[in-house]
Amino acid sequence: MSGSLRVRTGKGRIWVATQPEVAKDEQPIEIENGGGDVTVLLPKDIQGILVIEVSQTQDFNIKNKVESSITFKADWEELKGDKDTLLGRIFRVNHRIGDSKRVIRLRVRNGSLTLKTY
Repeated sequence: MSGSLRVRTGKGRIWVATQPEVAKDEQPIEIENGGGDVTVLLPKDIQGILVIEVSQTQDFNIKNKVESSITFKADWEELKGDKDTLLGRIFRVNHRIGDSKRVIRLRVRNGSLTLKTY
């Protein structure tokens, strides 16, 4: 895909492969999944502000993963309630790649995120 991209689903897997031309675009990329895994392939020369939010609110015996070929620093944070009860886990990133002001927003709930470049 090239140009502005918006993909959303309430449940299920999302797999998106962008065209090389998307690296030069200034249009936003937004991918959101309310329940399931997300895989995104971006050109290696992509630029923009990478905003990632992966949250887990169920099935805590399975730890969701964030795998990326783009290097950034972040870790899972546990959200706890009364009596140290686990309410959820959240993984957040706000990372600038290059000079572009385009936003690349990836939101995943109760699933894993795989971000690859080619």
